[in-house]
Amino acid sequence: MALTYDDSSPGPWTDEELPLLTRTCLTREFALACLHREPPFEDPWLRPGRYPFKALCRHLLLDMPYAPRDADTLLALEAAEREKEPSMAMAAWAIAASRAVPDADRKRRILVEAHARYPRDQDQSERYRVACELWSAAGVNALDVVRVWYFAEMEPHINIGGYQQAIARCVAYTGAGGKRFCATVLADPRSKELRWAAVTSLVRACNALAGEEIVRQLEIERLHHPLGESTLSRAAGLAAGLERHPQETAVVLETLAAWRARLAEFATTRGW
Repeated sequence: MALTYDDSSPGPWTDEELPLLTRTCLTREFALACLHREPPFEDPWLRPGRYPFKALCRHLLLDMPYAPRDADTLLALEAAEREKEPSMAMAAWAIAASRAVPDADRKRRILVEAHARYPRDQDQSERYRVACELWSAAGVNALDVVRVWYFAEMEPHINIGGYQQAIARCVAYTGAGGKRFCATVLADPRSKELRWAAVTSLVRACNALAGEEIVRQLEIERLHHPLGESTLSRAAGLAAGLERHPQETAVVLETLAAWRARLAEFATTRGW
C-alpha cells in the first residue's frame, strides 16, 4: 500500500505559499513514512496517536498534491486509522483523495461519502471541512448537497463554532456561485430558524459578495444580549434567554428577522 508523491505537480500552491516545513525539511520519504504511521524520528511528543502527530499528518495530506492512483490508498489508510484509533480519524484523508482524482463525479462521491463518516457532534469540524472542500471544488454544482448539509447543522458544537458559519465564510468570496447559495438559503423557509451566529455569518457573506454593507457592520457590533451571541446561538441558550431576558431576547430575534428580510430583498432585486 505504497503512496507516490507527485513531485511533477505543483498543485494549487506556490513555493512561497507552502509552509516552512515543506520548503525546508520535508522529503517524500518523510511524508510517506508519517502517513503510514512509521515516522522517521523518535519523539514522545510527536508520535502516532497524539494530536500533534495528527496535525502533522493533516498538513501532509492537505498541503501536498498526490497522484490519481493514490486516491484509493489514501481512503484505505483513512479506514485503517478509523479502526485503529477513531478519535484520531479526520476528513483530510478523503479531501486529499478527492484532490488527487480528476473526475468530478468521483471527487463528489468521495466527499459525500466522507461527510457521512463523521456523524458525531464533535465531528462537526470534520464535516464542514468536507462541505467547504466540495464547494471549493464544484461550486454551484454542489448547491443541492451543500444546502441540505447547511440546514441539517442548526446546532453549533461547543468550542468548535458553527457549521453554518464555516459554510458562509467559504462561499463569501466565490462570486456568482456564492450569491446563488446565499439567495437559495434566504429563500428557504428554514432560514427563519437560523440563529444569531448563523445570521451574522450570512450577513457578512452577503456584504462581501455585494461589495457593500447591506447590513452595516456597526449594526452587527451594536446588537447585544446579556448571554452573548455564542450562547444564544444554541437551542438551550435561546431557551434560557427567553426565560431570563425576554425583552432583550425579543429585540435580538426581531433584529435578526429584519436582517434576513433585508438580505433576501437585496438578493431578489439584484438577481442573485
